[in-house]
Amino acid sequence: MSKKKKKSKQLGIKDYIFKSWYNKYMLSMILFVAWISFFDKNNLVIQYKLNQKLERLDSEKELYEQKLDVALREKKDLKNNKERYAREKYFAKKDNEEVYIIEKN
Repeated sequence: MSKKKKKSKQLGIKDYIFKSWYNKYMLSMILFVAWISFFDKNNLVIQYKLNQKLERLDSEKELYEQKLDVALREKKDLKNNKERYAREKYFAKKDNEEVYIIEKN
């Protein structure tokens, strides 16, 4: 009978892991991580969506910066040579001129 008592007092690996995970500190840590991950105002799902929105806004920002560069170059061209700009963009002509538009394929 003494051998049976010794065997019952020895803890297996499963029992050791269960006891180490079952203390109050570990349970409170698990509850805290679960709360932060799923129930908090800034949970993981919201953070993921905000990150996706930030990436989309960054790409839009780059697009608008490129459009701004084009607009600034056109403004500079307009300032330097108003007549040429009007002729090229709006097909303006003088009274005694004819304008031919040649399209390249």
